Amino acid sequence: MRVCLLTSSDERCGVAVYGQHLMTALPEVKWTVIGHRDWLGVLLDEFDLVVVNYEPGLFPALMPRRAFVKGQKKILILHTSHEGDNHNWLTHQFDRVVVHEPTTEGFDFIPMGTPALLTEDELAGAAVWRHNGVSFKLGSVGFPFPWKGFDEVADTAKMMGGHALIIAPKSEHKGADWLGNAERLRAKDAFVATKWMDERMVLKLLNCCDAIVFAYHGCNPGISGAVRLGLACGRPVVVTKCRMFRDLEPYADEIGVAESPAAQDIYNAVEKLVTKEWKLPKRVLAETNWEVVGKKYLELFNGCIQGDSQVSSLPVA
Repeated sequence: MRVCLLTSSDERCGVAVYGQHLMTALPEVKWTVIGHRDWLGVLLDEFDLVVVNYEPGLFPALMPRRAFVKGQKKILILHTSHEGDNHNWLTHQFDRVVVHEPTTEGFDFIPMGTPALLTEDELAGAAVWRHNGVSFKLGSVGFPFPWKGFDEVADTAKMMGGHALIIAPKSEHKGADWLGNAERLRAKDAFVATKWMDERMVLKLLNCCDAIVFAYHGCNPGISGAVRLGLACGRPVVVTKCRMFRDLEPYADEIGVAESPAAQDIYNAVEKLVTKEWKLPKRVLAETNWEVVGKKYLELFNGCIQGDSQVSSLPVA
């Protein structure tokens, strides 16, 4: 099976990381990767399937007039979907559309993949760091957008008598203020890492925290990818009541939920989670790991190539 993946050209990008996980999960596929800056001039007729790993900012030229090869099978991975807002000129160009939340839109629900858990050796390495004093009350990770709630995480850690670990790599994303955030958070006794790190290193650092908190208070219509790092690091996870975590609502018994991003609400959620007998979120990890997600994609790819189209034919808005 020859598949062309149109994806982000930037390595320091969550969409690009998602594409890398997808390719690793499907080694039986013969992949060709074309970056979002280069794709317009590329002939796509040599592939069995074209998969667009989509974010609006990456493919502004993905318009109805785009001349895909007639009859070619096309799949759209829609990272910024939400119920009731998906049938438009974009989705009608594709045979199948993938979203990361259960939907009644007629699209294919495939969960956002969760990285593999830390190995015993990696856990042992993190334990050495913890033993040597590299230990934090709370941790958080993500690009430094103001709505990520890093300030509230730092405030809560201080309220708990400890420090916060904030992994917020420098980003060229519009609205990201990495330097301002770093200076302000360090003034709150938080340790701030602004360099892009290997995913396994991020997981090991997060494992040195008592709990991982995602205190989002924004209204981005997407599904959070950063929270998957928290789920995979082997520590309790707390999220806020934010629409970006709506796909995790079925797992509320395994994940702490803060009523708001306010430090006191985060504190209450963390205390409730860590004072009970906390266990790994088994159902989340069992149902959203990349082995499971990869099998779903392979089934989808085969079905699409064989002519099985599920996209609804509602009129274009």
